[in-house]
Amino acid sequence: GNLWAARVGNYKLVYESFDSVGRDNLSADVTSETFRLSDRGYGNHAVHDPPLLFDLSTDISERRNVAAEHPEVISLIQKEVDSHRHALEAELKSQ
Repeated sequence: GNLWAARVGNYKLVYESFDSVGRDNLSADVTSETFRLSDRGYGNHAVHDPPLLFDLSTDISERRNVAAEHPEVISLIQKEVDSHRHALEAELKSQ
């Protein structure tokens, strides 16, 4: 599967997401069971290119994209992601 997000410290880089509509916005015919078993609790799937960046220390709800203000953080997180992917690929090849 695809990597949807990566977090380093207080920053979270989001590559893919769903627009959540939350239980409060669902119609009355949707029970907890059908909500759990279906994808109705999520909105549209989005691929973010460039990715979104959130500072979770000041924006826990992930509403303010700060990517333009922190390109160095994006580079740092992307390097961590790339390093992790290479390590996983090497481990899989050695098995």
